[in-house]
Amino acid sequence: MTVMIIPVPAHESTSARMQVVINIQAEVMDSEAARHLANAWLLEHVGNLLGTTAAELVLGERLFWRYDVMLGLPNPAQPGSGALYRVGQIVLDASSGEVQNADALAEELQTHVASVTR
Repeated sequence: MTVMIIPVPAHESTSARMQVVINIQAEVMDSEAARHLANAWLLEHVGNLLGTTAAELVLGERLFWRYDVMLGLPNPAQPGSGALYRVGQIVLDASSGEVQNADALAEELQTHVASVTR
């Protein structure tokens, strides 16, 4: 798992340095539970050849789980082999599991999948 810290724009500063102190206590979904939700959403809203990669916990104003979305295209000539293509990312609220920007994401992923499969 990777933890990403997204800086929130601060007031203008004359210093080229910043101080980082992190103390976060939050109850969030387990990364695998969130991944299962993400994969189920992909199956229901985009297609059946999609899956997610390893989790990234993104710390910003809120906590999110982020996964790369991969398209797996099997090779009919060689069962068990094929190609993987990254077609986007899916972001879920780490507490509720809600997919962020769901409608726009479904459309974006469908467009990227179509461009790969042409």
